[in-house]
Amino acid sequence: YLTLLDDVVAFARDDAVAGPGQMTVTQTSIRRTLDSYYWSALDDNWSVTPTWNNDTNSNPQAWQYSTPKMQDGTMWTSSRTYQIQSRGRDTAANQETPSAGVTYTFDNIPPVTAISSPVAGGAYGPLKTLPQMLGSGLDETSPVTTVYVALSSAPGYSSSWTGSSWTANADNWVIASGTGSWVWTHALTFSHGVTYRVKTKSRDLLTASYNEETPGAGNSFVFDNQTPVSTVTTPSPAQHDYDAPISLIQGTASDAPADVDLVDIALRYQTVAGMADHPQTYRWNGSTWTISGGDIWLSATGGTSWNYPFPGSPGWRSAAENYLKTRARDKALNVETPGAEVNFRVTLPAAKFIITLAPGPFTAGTQISTGSVKALDVNDNQAAGFVGTVQFTANGEISTAGDLTPFTTVFGVQDNGFVGIDGLIKVKQAGPLTIGCFYVVTPGTVSVNNPT
Repeated sequence: YLTLLDDVVAFARDDAVAGPGQMTVTQTSIRRTLDSYYWSALDDNWSVTPTWNNDTNSNPQAWQYSTPKMQDGTMWTSSRTYQIQSRGRDTAANQETPSAGVTYTFDNIPPVTAISSPVAGGAYGPLKTLPQMLGSGLDETSPVTTVYVALSSAPGYSSSWTGSSWTANADNWVIASGTGSWVWTHALTFSHGVTYRVKTKSRDLLTASYNEETPGAGNSFVFDNQTPVSTVTTPSPAQHDYDAPISLIQGTASDAPADVDLVDIALRYQTVAGMADHPQTYRWNGSTWTISGGDIWLSATGGTSWNYPFPGSPGWRSAAENYLKTRARDKALNVETPGAEVNFRVTLPAAKFIITLAPGPFTAGTQISTGSVKALDVNDNQAAGFVGTVQFTANGEISTAGDLTPFTTVFGVQDNGFVGIDGLIKVKQAGPLTIGCFYVVTPGTVSVNNPT
């Protein structure tokens, strides 16, 4: 392989002819092997006709052949192979039978290297390590002989790694292992928040005349060993009760310098007193509520601003206590440890009441042993947000102290729409009795009346 050939030089002699001037002429043939075209000095170009060109220095004993196109390189095409032969003629007009001559491949194009790891703009950390730099080297003609790697750090990339220490040089070039597929193993410790840059270059040929690649911009990457932070904005951590379904869970996340890659959410609810399956915990699996022993993490959409659409069906269980927590992951695979859960509930206003009592008959003047009053919304779910006073009815009439005692009961915030009345109601009169109740907004006004 040659990267430059500006002339052909050789010596010629004829041992059968004594004295100076024994050679009268020497000639050179240059053939392009791909298509068997010959260089023609007469045409100053390639010709299909086999051609022998006379030497250009008029010294057959120490002859030389050169042309301007040979000297400026335009005569040659990179990656092409050429055969150069010579022949001489002595003063006795004997013509030499040429030997096979010399064959060489012309190559004036440098090799090319590529970096596969680290990736450009990548982020690395304790869980996404970078113990080696990897890549490839390619030369379309001659073999790649050496690959060099330079690692520098920001700002300014004025500090470079020598293989054992940092020095104030823009690029310290160290030799990688391999050429076609190369690897450089380092022993350094990266620092959090620092941006690094890897550049490569390569050479072909093992001769003094080699092609060397001009380094490109390289690949920059950042090291990050700290976890991101995520927050929930909807539902608001400052608001517990919602009287309408939440259709979009939203929040934000931040991380530096690796940037947020994704955010996961885990959602569960717990039943409250008055629910048939209390106490029980259900977890959202992406399509339905299920009983599961551990968190089910689901990916939200977005990163620094994220959201998770929550479907209307099966939707929220009214009055249940919901708990939402999040965790973010950055591009260096650092994962946030989830913080405190956001506690909220979705409950519609009370639309009716259900009274449950121990089965009769009861003796007049005695207390009903067990009973409860539950507020329900329009979907027959427990209206856990109901707070107010309920007055009972007896046989469809507003109860008084003469029928039942007590004849009212109060729902507080802590009751979650369910009040137990075990042993509180005393039947005062004998005979058939139907007990109902209604919500007293203001004394003398009925907003919900549901005889039971």
